[in-house]
Amino acid sequence: MSTSLMQRNWARAAQFFVFAALPLHALLTWQVPYTTTFIRHYSVTVLAIELAVIVIALLAGRSLFGTFQQLRPITRIAALAIIGIAGVTTLLVAPDRYGASIHLIITIIHCLFAVAAADMLASFTRSERRDLAIALALGLTVYGVISYALALSVRNDPDFNWWRFGAGVTHVRHIGYYGVALTGLAGGLLVSAPDSRRMALFMLPLTMGFALTAWSGARTSFIAAIGITLLLIALAPRAGRLRASQLCLLSFAIALPVSALFIPAPFWGIWRILNTSLAQGGDLNSYSTGRLTIWRETLKLIAERPLLGHGEGQFRQLITVERGLINHPHNALLQVLFQWGVIGTLAVVVLALNPLRNLRNAIRKEAESAFPAIGLLGGLGAVSVVDDPLFYPFPLVMAIIALIILASPVRTPEATSG
Repeated sequence: MSTSLMQRNWARAAQFFVFAALPLHALLTWQVPYTTTFIRHYSVTVLAIELAVIVIALLAGRSLFGTFQQLRPITRIAALAIIGIAGVTTLLVAPDRYGASIHLIITIIHCLFAVAAADMLASFTRSERRDLAIALALGLTVYGVISYALALSVRNDPDFNWWRFGAGVTHVRHIGYYGVALTGLAGGLLVSAPDSRRMALFMLPLTMGFALTAWSGARTSFIAAIGITLLLIALAPRAGRLRASQLCLLSFAIALPVSALFIPAPFWGIWRILNTSLAQGGDLNSYSTGRLTIWRETLKLIAERPLLGHGEGQFRQLITVERGLINHPHNALLQVLFQWGVIGTLAVVVLALNPLRNLRNAIRKEAESAFPAIGLLGGLGAVSVVDDPLFYPFPLVMAIIALIILASPVRTPEATSG
């Protein structure tokens, strides 16, 4: 098989996987009534797709070790430090070693997937990278349709637990993670489209992104979706900025009434967002749904093991607030400090430096793929300040892909066909 044909097949496989991941996960985790299952708790569908990418890379003759060796030395050290800390805390520190061991395996899968994705994307042309972003946006859009259809299917069930919705998520607010991811991704595709006709095509996924954030009733996701859209418009090429602004505003105007057509429960929907955002009285902790208390308790736990942390998947075992029924501290920085300590947090910062260093160059020379990646990362990053979508595998996988796109230069079609 020629190199160019292998490359095209590799690109098509990648596009299919990112398109199918979340819709498959939603369908395979849907249950009435909701129960905590292994496949949902560990996002097994998403992990299986990560493993498939790794296996395909190996079968195609890719050398993951060779790709890892090509990374900057400090990047390699940071990645190995994270794996080492996760292993040490699993064996020596974690109170739930069984759960920590599973999370360690998941972290290793994420790392291998990141290497395979880096190797894959390094050989993609600009159009193939953009097609990958389009496939992911379409997959998220299909997820929105599936979620709405599943909600309609149980609308007459008086015993249905609307909080534990369970279509690829553990509760309704998590739908907002995918809404803000889709908004950033579709917004990036729209503002970087070369003409008005193609800009208009991306209104559909952008409208779905806005609608999902409003439908979920999540204030943070809704505000983040608006914020990342405004940022993308500000970064957009000046020639198309006015048209992009008009289309984004139109998408937002359509999304709000669409999201309000069917609101299954009072704690869903745009009215919940408006009511809680404009609520009067009470203190800041109650306004933030108890986050200040969670953060204070998390900081105490971090101070107990500041260097290496407590291990992965241990937050629920150690936290005492909220009756110990929360899985993460609702802040990505505190999550990393809690599980990997100061050393692990520094390693994560190092891994993020290369994409940030390359950001200006990517915007200037590779807008077709850079803008969707910026929108995706910016949206999830904004939510991560007061929540933690990156605790869950699928948002984390999307963030990994976006970081790799921003970090690695694009090869020309001529360079990839020989």
